[in-house]
Amino acid sequence: MNSEKLQISRRMPQAKAKRLIREGYIPGVLYDNSQYAIPVVFDRKKTEGYLRSLGDNVLFEVSLDNAAYPVRVRDIQRDPVTREIIHIDLQRVESNQKIKVEVPLKFEGMNEAKRRGLIIQHQKDTLEVEGLPNAIPSHIKVPVHLLEEKHSIRVHDLEVSEELSIIDTPDAVVALIVNPSKEEAANNAPGQPNDEHPSEIAQ
Repeated sequence: MNSEKLQISRRMPQAKAKRLIREGYIPGVLYDNSQYAIPVVFDRKKTEGYLRSLGDNVLFEVSLDNAAYPVRVRDIQRDPVTREIIHIDLQRVESNQKIKVEVPLKFEGMNEAKRRGLIIQHQKDTLEVEGLPNAIPSHIKVPVHLLEEKHSIRVHDLEVSEELSIIDTPDAVVALIVNPSKEEAANNAPGQPNDEHPSEIAQ
C-alpha cells in the first residue's frame, strides 16, 4: 500500500458538482463497508497526479477529518469528450480484514527479449490475490528475461509474499514466447543492425 496519504475534504450539501469542477476540484463519495456514503471533494491537481503515480487498482490511504482510512478506487467517471475526471468513488477497506484484489502484472526484461528478436504474448495483465490491505503490492513482477523460446510463464512461477494467497488457477499461462519468423531472426542475429527492422512485441 502506498504510504503517502491523499488529503480529501467533506463536501458541503450546497456545493454543486459543476461549480466544484470549474474551481479545480473533483466531487466524489467515500463508502464504508456498510455502504454509508460520505460526500467528499478532491483537489484536482494533487489527486490526478497521485492516482497517475499509483496505477490501477491500488490500495492507498486518504486523510479526512484528521483520520486516515485505507481505501481503493471503486469507480472513476470521466468526461466523454475531454476524458477529464469528473467524479471519484472510494471504498474503505478494513486493515484487519482480508480482501480480494486484481493486482497489475509488471513485465520486466522486455528490452532484452526485443533485442533477442522474440515475440512475447501476454495472456494476463493482472493477478487476483487475497490478503490483508497492507500486504497488497502495487504490482507483481513477471521475469520475462528468464524466458527461453517456446517456454511460458505460468501463475505458479510468479513470486508473491507469503502473506498473500493467489486466487487464479496455478497453471494459467501469464506470458509465452513465440518463435520469430526466419526473416526477423536473421535481422536480429548477433552483429546484424536492427534499427530499421525492430522486432514486434505483441501486447
